Amino acid sequence: MPQNLEVTKKLYTSLKRLNLSIQEIDLYIASLTIGPTTIESLAKKINVSRPNVYKVIAKLERNGLAEFSTRKKYARTFVVAPPTKALELLREKEKQFEDADKNMVAAMPDLMAHFHQGETPTKIKVLHGEEQYLKIFDQILEEATDGGEFFGSTKDFIGFITWEKETRWIKKRMEKGFYIKMGLLPSEWVNI
Repeated sequence: MPQNLEVTKKLYTSLKRLNLSIQEIDLYIASLTIGPTTIESLAKKINVSRPNVYKVIAKLERNGLAEFSTRKKYARTFVVAPPTKALELLREKEKQFEDADKNMVAAMPDLMAHFHQGETPTKIKVLHGEEQYLKIFDQILEEATDGGEFFGSTKDFIGFITWEKETRWIKKRMEKGFYIKMGLLPSEWVNI
């Protein structure tokens, strides 16, 4: 193990994020300290049978953290890839998660528009453009019973209707005891 326990913990956590097993992590960390060594020595160091060490090495090779198969067959010693390779793999994985997150966020309005909880109809409507907004604007007071939520463009929300119509709508909404929560995107109209 590396001398500094804190460094070892950080390395362990990072390798765990790469979905390595405990045996793979132990073998990797032990190999960093030992350097090039025989399978027999490595098996003793991590207290794992030699056949199982070969299996763990094969898994590390598949993860790009070892290159044992390409070495000479009889005088083979084992050594892992440097920690920089682990860092590179971790960054690649984080990038993949970041891309997946961005894609999910971009698709969320459409996903939620089609989301149904059991037999109840969806309670989210995705509106595109002035025509759809104005149509739903008056329907909200007729159909909704306890409140609603809006997420979208401040400029569009304010710009689609006149202030006079908005004032009448607010008065009716308050008479019904109807509330609305708003999540408005920053724009020149609203600084968040």
